[in-house]
Amino acid sequence: MNTPRAQAVPMSVGDAGLVFSDRYRDSKTTQYAAFFDGSRQDVSESGLSDWMRDRLDCAWYHRRRLHRYPGDLAPPAWVPAPDLVVENHVRVHDVTNWGEASEIIVRLLATSVDLDRPPWDVTLIQGVRDLGDGFPGRCSILVYRVHHAASDGLAKAETMRRMLRADPLPSSAPTTVPLASTVRALSAIPGDTARYLRALRQPAAALDPGEAPRVFPDLRFTQGVSGHPRIGFVEFPLSTVRIIRAAAASSTVNDVALTVIGGAMRSFLTAIGEEPEDSLHTLMPISATRRSGSANSLAVGVVNMHTDQADPLARLKRVRAASQAEKSRLSQETIHQLIDRHQSVPCWIARLASRRPREAAPGTRPATNIANVPSGLDEHAEFLGARILHQITWLPFMGDLSLQHEITSCGDLLAIAVTADSATMPDIADYVRRLCEEFARLVDAVERAGSAR
Repeated sequence: MNTPRAQAVPMSVGDAGLVFSDRYRDSKTTQYAAFFDGSRQDVSESGLSDWMRDRLDCAWYHRRRLHRYPGDLAPPAWVPAPDLVVENHVRVHDVTNWGEASEIIVRLLATSVDLDRPPWDVTLIQGVRDLGDGFPGRCSILVYRVHHAASDGLAKAETMRRMLRADPLPSSAPTTVPLASTVRALSAIPGDTARYLRALRQPAAALDPGEAPRVFPDLRFTQGVSGHPRIGFVEFPLSTVRIIRAAAASSTVNDVALTVIGGAMRSFLTAIGEEPEDSLHTLMPISATRRSGSANSLAVGVVNMHTDQADPLARLKRVRAASQAEKSRLSQETIHQLIDRHQSVPCWIARLASRRPREAAPGTRPATNIANVPSGLDEHAEFLGARILHQITWLPFMGDLSLQHEITSCGDLLAIAVTADSATMPDIADYVRRLCEEFARLVDAVERAGSAR
């Protein structure tokens, strides 16, 4: 009698590449941090486990683990994990200040979730007392992590919306297929390879290079990571951001953030005698409608931050035009074409490529990476009765880029979270201060423009 095969969630080659390329300081685990008033109660690991156990149905991957084939010659799959022990996925840390809390978050950023178990974990940091204005006197931080191969930023935000409620919402069931045997999975390799080689002989769809130059300035932030991660963040009122947007018609919250970040980066580099001769550019992930069979549907664009423009309002208008042009260049159809071409790569080739990560040639890396994750939270957002006050998400390092930014919002607050390498930015507080100064300069420019009308 044949034993029924497990019902598996297939993994695309693109998602598998995130598993293969996962390494220290280049983690493919993403995280989300929710800040709330921790003065009401302390939570034990047992209590956090009970809370999480009631939320296992909020994401399909909470009850699944990775199944890999010999030599990674075929794409892995997510199979049921009947032996799931929730207690192995939760941790509680008692601290007294932000310095201690940030060190815990930094360790989480630099390492990945354990892929021998379901690809997620939850860490509660409680007792932070020195976060300043806008934060409770005793703050707690809930950090949720999931591997990028199972969830992208949009899906993670949706999962948090389902979890951070008194009445958690279940997610829809994933599409499953019977898990292929090793023989069957490996027998597909010759056909997949032949189709890939045939596809290589076909002309690729032309992609307008847009305004991005072929050569970028070589900066300290594009030379790789040699120190330790450091994190910081700053928040601005969204009501003020909306006033700024109105001064540059059709600009977005993201455009305002890019304008502020570009100005702060140039200010930082100028102050240490490394003023760039050319304008700085940033990588910018652009999402597409998610297709069945892949946890990630995005392409990475390049946007000119026009840091050679001194006037911040004029810079915002140019950033707006540059970001709109890049989004037009990377249309939904174009992104799906790029994804389809990537997915046609045989798994064994993707595995080989991940073993020898290419070093970027000089002048081929933009200055930083700036991602934007939607809030996902609503008026029901809470943790054990405490209302969520802030949400902040830090990015891990990506390739050779040692300065990362993530933009999030919660209520009337826009947050810019910074991850930096201690070797290239020893004093992250100085850079955060420059972000505040650039935002103030932009507000002042808008007010002056309004007075001149």
